[in-house]
Amino acid sequence: MEVWRQTSLRFMTDHNTFFHRSLFPPPSIAEQRVRLNEFENYVEEERDEQDERTREKTEQWSEFHYDGLYPHYPRGW
Repeated sequence: MEVWRQTSLRFMTDHNTFFHRSLFPPPSIAEQRVRLNEFENYVEEERDEQDERTREKTEQWSEFHYDGLYPHYPRGW
């Protein structure tokens, strides 16, 4: 019984893989490059937005906690 189950599962997996490959062929090299470029642009935009939010929060924190006794650090530190 167990051998039959393993064989049938293997057949179904091979069968599904075959039809999946025929219905969804792998993307071409050009398509992969376009997707990669789009992803890299997305990541860069997300990183820039996160950096901007971090800079704004840091600036707000330093202005809130500035007590006037020490020189105020210039922006960018």
